[in-house]
Amino acid sequence: LDATRMTRKDVEVVVRQALGVSPRECVDWFLERAPHAVGHYRFIVNHCRLAKQLAQDRGVTAAHLEMAGRMMG
Repeated sequence: LDATRMTRKDVEVVVRQALGVSPRECVDWFLERAPHAVGHYRFIVNHCRLAKQLAQDRGVTAAHLEMAGRMMG
């Protein structure tokens, strides 16, 4: 699992994380759907943290994130 091959579902989990889901829940969500990603734990956690930080830094709202998800999907 790498950032260049993220699916709409991957984007959704990052969006969820940016809205306050914990990194642990985020990782669980990924691993349920992509067991092969277990070796990429650090990538997933960092990606989630970055998304959350970005959202906070820019004052991103749920509506903004939904729109981004639709555009990427």
